[in-house]
Amino acid sequence: MIMYSVGSPQQTKINQTIFAVFDRFISENADRMEDLFNQMDKDRSGNITLEEFKFGLKDFGLRLTSRQLDLLLDELDADRSGTIELEELMAGANMVQQEKQKIARRETEARMIKEAVAAAAATAAATASSSTSDTKTEHR
Repeated sequence: MIMYSVGSPQQTKINQTIFAVFDRFISENADRMEDLFNQMDKDRSGNITLEEFKFGLKDFGLRLTSRQLDLLLDELDADRSGTIELEELMAGANMVQQEKQKIARRETEARMIKEAVAAAAATAAATASSSTSDTKTEHR
């Protein structure tokens, strides 16, 4: 999935919006993904057309623009068959969860680095203050 692809700031914002909305949808429906898929599979063929999927997602409350839905559908249709199979939907849901975990790890790492830099700066300031104090004592 290209939920966080390199590109223009506008494209990145669109991808982040898609990620956030689809992530919420997955979280709210994790136990029902197969049932939701089957409801969209009107002809019981085992796959759904992109149009069926688009309308089905809207019916289930996924609030994305048509362009955002097209981008999401393009990502989910891994085999470029023009249809979404249950396996592709589940793979997409898994990728979103993996991406969410990566983001959480990056945020944790960034926070830890920030804390380490702040601690190092405080230690350096304390050492510098102590050195200045020691120098004044030696001159007396």
